[in-house]
Amino acid sequence: MSDIVSVINDLAQSIFTAVEENVFDILDSLLNINEEILKQEPLNKLMFESNEQGFGILCFSFVLLFVICFLVRKLIFMYNPTNYVNSAKFILRVIVCTILASFSYYLCEAVLNINGLFTEVICNIGESITNQEISFVDLKQIILQAQENMTDNFISLDGTIRGMLSFGAVSLLFTFATRYVTIIVLLVLAPIALMLAINDSTVEICKKWCKLLISNLFMQNLVNFIIMIPMSVKDIDSVTFKIILVGSMYLLYKINNFTIEIFSEFKIERKIY
Repeated sequence: MSDIVSVINDLAQSIFTAVEENVFDILDSLLNINEEILKQEPLNKLMFESNEQGFGILCFSFVLLFVICFLVRKLIFMYNPTNYVNSAKFILRVIVCTILASFSYYLCEAVLNINGLFTEVICNIGESITNQEISFVDLKQIILQAQENMTDNFISLDGTIRGMLSFGAVSLLFTFATRYVTIIVLLVLAPIALMLAINDSTVEICKKWCKLLISNLFMQNLVNFIIMIPMSVKDIDSVTFKIILVGSMYLLYKINNFTIEIFSEFKIERKIY
């Protein structure tokens, strides 16, 4: 029986060490996203300042499609007066949405920059409280210091806590990687999403795109705030710290649902005219 426990402990120790050496460093590179992402691969090859390249060309085909649909509806109105179409409203929408789509690169850059400033403010506040940089790397150092006084026995409270932290970090890696790719896709589709606001039947797609982009970007601010909580605890050997650490890791694991719940209450009711 003791041999089995020893094998389990050795295996768990190997997993913990591998996670501690690699995962936390990768989490930092995936977490904080700002306007620099537009200059990095793959976005520097998918998004262009000029809409004469890339997906920007496709968005202008939507203008032609919506104009054709508008003309068809006007013809129908001639025979069915109940199907009224406001020409001035449609023309204004086309002008506004075309301008926004044409400058979608700079619009996305501004949104990323504003969100980056929010993140910087939160990190600066956290740094003034904890006297450390708010990051997963620094959190890892605190965890390693706390683990020096933990037992290596996997079948114990300390071993269970270490296991939860390690597997929690791996699950965060998948969550953050998915978020990173999602933001890339949303940024690439920016001109098309903005152009879809022209038509009443597709404007909801544009609204959902806005909410998805903002919620995914804002997630990093919530994550940095959550990281700050265990880092602000001075007595890292206390049971309170261990409870806060496990609770913080679980909340980070649920951060996707947590962010969606927050932004689900925000609704874009005003239509684009």
